[in-house]
Amino acid sequence: MASKAFIRKHAVAAYFVLTFAISWSGFLFVVGPGGFANTSWQTDGRFPFAVLAMLAGPSVTGVLLTGSSMASQAFARSFAAC
Repeated sequence: MASKAFIRKHAVAAYFVLTFAISWSGFLFVVGPGGFANTSWQTDGRFPFAVLAMLAGPSVTGVLLTGSSMASQAFARSFAAC
C-alpha cells in the first residue's frame, strides 16, 4: 500500500523513473553488455530490436502505472469502450 500512495503523490517522477529503467533495461537486454562496440550500428541486425525496446518503455510504464494506481476501474473503462 505504501508504494501506491507514493506513486499517487509523485506520479510524474515515478513515470519518468520507470520509463527510463524499462527503456534502458530493454535496450541492454537486446544489445547485451558489449553494446554496439566494434560494429556499425546501421548494419547491425539488433538495432531495430533495440529501438523497439526503447520505444516500449513509455507504453509499458503507462499501462503499469494506470493499473497500479487505479486498478480495475481504469481497465474496465478502457475495455468497456471496445
